[in-house]
Amino acid sequence: MQRQLRLLITLFTSLIIGYLSGLLIQESFYSWFQKPTNPLFFISPPLWITFASIFYFLYGLFGGLLWNTFDKFEVDFKQAFSYYILGFVLVTLWFYIFFCLQNVTLALIESVLTTLFLYELYLKSKKIDPKIARYIFPCVFWNTAITLLNSIFFFIS
Repeated sequence: MQRQLRLLITLFTSLIIGYLSGLLIQESFYSWFQKPTNPLFFISPPLWITFASIFYFLYGLFGGLLWNTFDKFEVDFKQAFSYYILGFVLVTLWFYIFFCLQNVTLALIESVLTTLFLYELYLKSKKIDPKIARYIFPCVFWNTAITLLNSIFFFIS
């Protein structure tokens, strides 16, 4: 029962924070960016919204599964879970910096650091349980894609 509760707590928290960050950037997103008439298939907003939901779900699932290793790997868990929380803050902070502050340069720096940080989280969680570590890999991929798109905005602005 405790394992399921941990999983539900991290899933719920992750999805709520994802939803709230979406509300925070919604006005800035639509006022700063005009919707292209023929958007590229991979940057079209509906796909972004869908993938952001999947991202927060996987991140929450990863956190719950990681939290469930607490009993076996207490020392490694504490370090990995603190990385998990800080990574979550960094991912959410990028949306604020990019969309609300509209600071492309700072967002790019933050995004590169977050991608490296998430990869480090992957390596730390891999020591605990390689199967659980796989759940963070889509998040690393997503942040890498954000970094590439942010780089494009940086170089064209």
